[in-house]
Amino acid sequence: MPLLDHLAELRKRLMVIALIVAAGTVAGYYLFHPVFTFLTEPLCDLPLSVRRTLGTETCFVFHDITGAFAFRLKLAVIIGVVLTAPLWLYNLWAFLAPALHSRERRWAYGFVAVGTPLFLLGATLAFTILRRAFEFLLGFTPDTASNLIDANTYVTWVAMLILIFGISFEAPLIIILLNLAGVLRGSTLTKSRRMVAVGLAVYCAIVTPGQDASTMVALLVPMYVLYELSAAFCRMHDRRQERRENQSPNDLEPVA
Repeated sequence: MPLLDHLAELRKRLMVIALIVAAGTVAGYYLFHPVFTFLTEPLCDLPLSVRRTLGTETCFVFHDITGAFAFRLKLAVIIGVVLTAPLWLYNLWAFLAPALHSRERRWAYGFVAVGTPLFLLGATLAFTILRRAFEFLLGFTPDTASNLIDANTYVTWVAMLILIFGISFEAPLIIILLNLAGVLRGSTLTKSRRMVAVGLAVYCAIVTPGQDASTMVALLVPMYVLYELSAAFCRMHDRRQERRENQSPNDLEPVA
């Protein structure tokens, strides 16, 4: 299509996506309480002697009059984006798909099919370790002090942790795609495992919120295991590719 037609199609898709997210935000506004309870359970279920907040029923505070409303609206938008993800992702795909070749489309389908479970696995692991991370971080509170935890800060911290874990678990898939494209060989991954282990340790120490050791190790260990699995897959693919290239033309002809 001409450039103006592409821009018109993009504008149409963006308007549809905006309407989808707006409808999801309305639904998220009414789902606020169960989602908020679910997200805050790892902290609020801790004994008062551990979390050291102002009371048994008070886990969070708001610092201004409009803070509670702004927080509810923010969480509603997040819920809406997550709930409607299949719909707005489909619209993005509908805009991009016509420009892709059949092989590129198959790769995209494979990336989504494998990448989605990996992201969910990382997000689940992040949410699982939240309680231990809170116990570690709040353990530094002096006996004469209390924790005034801002609700917005808490949700941002949890969302960042889940997002970091989810995206980090996509790294093996990217490695495999680079290998399938002929950019990265399995032997290179094997030779570089020591440097990768050090690099992963540094990466996990930097990106994990709070930089506590337990959270860092919880991300480092599965990431390294996934790296080794992806390296093994790449080595198998390279050997299979070499066997195909070493076959003579006579071997490829059917026997009469």
